[in-house]
Amino acid sequence: MKIALALLAVLCLAGCGVTTEDEPEPITTPVPTATPTVTSRPAPPTPCPPESSASRQVQPTPSPTQ
Repeated sequence: MKIALALLAVLCLAGCGVTTEDEPEPITTPVPTATPTVTSRPAPPTPCPPESSASRQVQPTPSPTQ
């Protein structure tokens, strides 16, 4: 019975194609789109924010202290 249920489940999923298409579509779409977007965007903003944060933190620290 377990084997029959397993075969039926596999045939159902394969026949419907809903589960098979649903998983690859969302996973394939965000992977290629997110990879270039994440790599291109964080590259420029990463070096900029650290400098601005460091410069702002260094200036306000001595100003209020003095």
